[in-house]
Amino acid sequence: MKIDLISDIHIDIYIKDPQGDYKTHKYDKFIEEVLVPNDSDILSIAGDIGHYNKQNVLLLEKLSKYYKHVLFTLGNHDFWLMGNKQKHRYKYGFNRVSEFMSMELPKNVHFVDKVMDIDGLKVSGFLGFYDGSYLPSAEEWWKEKQYRNFNDYVQIPETDSYKYLHNKYKYTGSFEKIDLMITHVNPSTKYEHQSYSLKDDNDTMFYCFDGQELRDKLQPEVWHFGHTHEKIQYRIGNTDFICNPFGYPFETNGKSGFIAQIEI
Repeated sequence: MKIDLISDIHIDIYIKDPQGDYKTHKYDKFIEEVLVPNDSDILSIAGDIGHYNKQNVLLLEKLSKYYKHVLFTLGNHDFWLMGNKQKHRYKYGFNRVSEFMSMELPKNVHFVDKVMDIDGLKVSGFLGFYDGSYLPSAEEWWKEKQYRNFNDYVQIPETDSYKYLHNKYKYTGSFEKIDLMITHVNPSTKYEHQSYSLKDDNDTMFYCFDGQELRDKLQPEVWHFGHTHEKIQYRIGNTDFICNPFGYPFETNGKSGFIAQIEI
């Protein structure tokens, strides 16, 4: 089965439409000329769709016309509250997510948080949030409240938001053999599996979690993740780990064709 992979679309940076009002060709043009779908039946989105719920839903609706099934999980930016208006409306990021989860989506768009059978493909997923545990100076980092300097702490105003999201959105699916696992965050705590540009930076170990136990129990053929705006691919055992992000304009540089295709 052919599957397309993408993450970190951040659609509101490319199309200024926070209310999701555009029923125009702008989204189709973005999908067809920038993301560029392949001839796959399934699209997997490993989080960070955008900062506004209505616009995220509109993008998913548009993508659903290009694929038989669209699968997605949440990313940290899907919790972000942008500006005072959103902070007044939602107060906490999980309230924004609750609204998003209650909004109507096309029947072929699936939020993946448990084991699902999609036309014979066994797939599962969850947020996979980090909590800073793997930093060499983790104890000091928490004690000195250094986390308050990170954007996620500012934009996701839960108390100690990293630990909260790490604990609140743990994996809740069943433990059985699957084909595809989707998380937003890198499930390896080894330096050699991190972003190449950050390998010499201790802080890179903040942006990962230990997925070894899950990998051993679920034994996925492919583990799709995002968050790091850099292509990463490695193999552990019989599992291929793939990060294929889109990213910010200064990273995409006006190029096209960001959706990758794999076969399971």
